[in-house]
Amino acid sequence: VHTSKDVEAVVKAPIIGEIPHTRSDNKMVVNDNDIDNIAEAFRMLRTNIYFMLSGAKNGSQTIFITSTLGGEGKTFLSLNLARVLALSSKKVLLIGADVRKPKFNEYMGMSIDKGLTHYLADDSINLTDIITAYPEGNFDVLASGVVPPNPSELLMNGRFDNVMAYGKAHYDFVIVDTAPLKMVTDTLVLSHFADLCLYLIRAEVLDKRLLEIPEKMFSEKRLPNMAVVLNDVNIQKGGY
Repeated sequence: VHTSKDVEAVVKAPIIGEIPHTRSDNKMVVNDNDIDNIAEAFRMLRTNIYFMLSGAKNGSQTIFITSTLGGEGKTFLSLNLARVLALSSKKVLLIGADVRKPKFNEYMGMSIDKGLTHYLADDSINLTDIITAYPEGNFDVLASGVVPPNPSELLMNGRFDNVMAYGKAHYDFVIVDTAPLKMVTDTLVLSHFADLCLYLIRAEVLDKRLLEIPEKMFSEKRLPNMAVVLNDVNIQKGGY
């Protein structure tokens, strides 16, 4: 995949954002007064998300982020989307629900001892004790926790319902970074919680033949209110 035209030829879901390539080593690329391409791209994505959610009921909104493969930038997108929503004075909770290959601690530069998997496995843990404020982004984080031997069973044991109920009761937006769809079924198990599903496709990484996966998800309505975001676009090629 190179540009949005490649995606549009196969996937009929709307493309609501194109994030340009960045050379920055910093994973948080959106700041208060940025006017560069990438910050503007996230602001445009935020505006389009408001449009996509305009028909939803008032109150907290839940946004799931997934992709076909690992390494397409889900955690990067989750982090900066949480940041750009927080900049518009929204209260945001970011949840690391990709419990197989979590990137949260690495991306945020934080040492978080306990997270989602600890809560799912241990009834004695209080959710408020493991939600951490992320001052750099002005939002809260529920990290993934340790990688468990039984991720699918943990996510299906009923405790995740408590997480989503708490998030929707206390935040304007709950952003959930989920597992890639080609690898595991975790995301599909949880997707009924979503008001909007952002399907991330990374330019110059995803094989065009794999576009049949997001197209199937959209045509069969496997992911609620699904929209596509194209990541790592080369703006010199005119894709942006």
